[in-house]
Amino acid sequence: MSKRIAFMVIDYSVVGGVERVTSSLIDLFLENDIAVSHILSINSANKEPLLQYHSSVKPYVFKEKKGKGFVEELSGFLQEQRIDTLIFQGDNMTIALNVLKAAKLASCQAFLHYHGSPYAYLKKHLYGIDYREKPINLFKSLLYGLKYPIKKAKLYKVLHHAKDGVICVSNGSRKELEALFPGQVGHKLMTIHNPPSFAHGSSECDLSQKKKQLIYVSRLERTHKNSFFTIRVWEQLFENHPDWELIILGDGRLRQKMEHYCKEKSIANVHFKGLVNNVNTYFQQSSIALLVSDTEGFGMVMAEGASYCNAMVATKSDGGISDIVVDGENGYLVERDDLSGMVDKLSLLMEDEALRNSFARAARLHIDHYSSEDIIDKWKQLIIDKHE
Repeated sequence: MSKRIAFMVIDYSVVGGVERVTSSLIDLFLENDIAVSHILSINSANKEPLLQYHSSVKPYVFKEKKGKGFVEELSGFLQEQRIDTLIFQGDNMTIALNVLKAAKLASCQAFLHYHGSPYAYLKKHLYGIDYREKPINLFKSLLYGLKYPIKKAKLYKVLHHAKDGVICVSNGSRKELEALFPGQVGHKLMTIHNPPSFAHGSSECDLSQKKKQLIYVSRLERTHKNSFFTIRVWEQLFENHPDWELIILGDGRLRQKMEHYCKEKSIANVHFKGLVNNVNTYFQQSSIALLVSDTEGFGMVMAEGASYCNAMVATKSDGGISDIVVDGENGYLVERDDLSGMVDKLSLLMEDEALRNSFARAARLHIDHYSSEDIIDKWKQLIIDKHE
């Protein structure tokens, strides 16, 4: 029995973790003779998508963006195109509820693909610097506390209506959901890790090609990513490690502020590369992958860094970073916004080549457990084998 499968994201035209994962997953389906007919999108910020999806997969951007109109348009599209399986980005609760309503009307099985941590939705991490720079954040933190039970109830409603199942991209995120709703939603949850968005490096780590570089790959934003913290960390490191460089890949609202701060404070050896297509080239030559997020569903850039034999240092973010970084084995996990702790762990790796190389090899070995074969087998069992 052949399936007509469609994927759906909020905005297929941008380049972020969700879009990269979706594109890679579509490619993986097609490589394994699982047909994907459409990539559906609610929004399209760019006339042409910045990320290239497989040419055989047709894009469709909805005219109606919310409410009853969106539900009717989506259900009509699913019926007209005879889509019987929809895999959709389920991080926005209002959108997720509408998608589930539309799928039910169309008699289409719908898998909620949960890319994030529930705490990215339920709360916002604020630190001392946030209150000093914007005192209004004190009021906002109180507001977040008041909204928490309302948001938690809405999250449960989404999980309750996701009758076909919820696919979490990490064990960390799945365990957070189970802990939030003990004994209520666990039977609906399944972990399927993200496929690599580009080919792994060599199975053996050729560390002779490595340069003294830290690499940070992220949207340069405050929300969830806490990107400016990277510059605060490097400010404490660069003078004592003049032979090292910090390479920053990505763009966002904080980029100009980060660049201006580096110039104002004469912070050397930091290079802003913006959005690049050859991320793997940078990972091949860097030695340490850095991530400073408050929440990460999986931490895909760390998985990619590990596949190219980078030692890793990351914050103990909500979500699934511990699926990738094993503290003291292939990298270090540091408390969120802990400046001295982050500086200490990075200094240790930058100054100890043997330790750095040991972590790099362990990182590569660990990430090999997340094979494309295992990932596609789980999807096939869920979508095809289970329903035939």
